[in-house]
Amino acid sequence: GELLAHIAQQEYLSNYDYVTLLIGVNNQYRGNSINIYRKEFEILLQKALQWVNHQPKQVFVLSIPDWGQTPFAKPEQRE
Repeated sequence: GELLAHIAQQEYLSNYDYVTLLIGVNNQYRGNSINIYRKEFEILLQKALQWVNHQPKQVFVLSIPDWGQTPFAKPEQRE
């Protein structure tokens, strides 16, 4: 949600050398469903591919560590 809304409000170059995509921790923190994450990920991945002229090797998708296992999450008692 937030990243897609932010992207919609910005102007970008038509082409980039590389794009990185790091998403998911906010979804997990807020307890959003995996289906919401999946839908947003697919949209964001397509946007990233557009920005690199549909060259998948120029898009880096990085997994954000499981927030539920961080010291910050311990007081929340959530996974």
